[in-house]
Amino acid sequence: MAFLNLVLLVLIVYSIFKWIWRDDKSKQKKKPAPPGEQTVEEMKQDPVCGTYVPASLAVTATHKGITLYFCSNACRDKFLESH
Repeated sequence: MAFLNLVLLVLIVYSIFKWIWRDDKSKQKKKPAPPGEQTVEEMKQDPVCGTYVPASLAVTATHKGITLYFCSNACRDKFLESH
């Protein structure tokens, strides 16, 4: 009987230690990435279908002096045909 009590006590202590250790890790704040290591690119909305596309991947067209960004050649062509 004493052996079972000892095993139960060890399991309880282990569980408490594991619970405390897990909380300490979750409270640690992550360090932000150093400047220049992470870049965020501006997203442009396609005026035809409404999807967003990164500016570097967008198909562009100039209309009335304004640069427009499209998700594909098909959307660009559709816009240019209607305007």
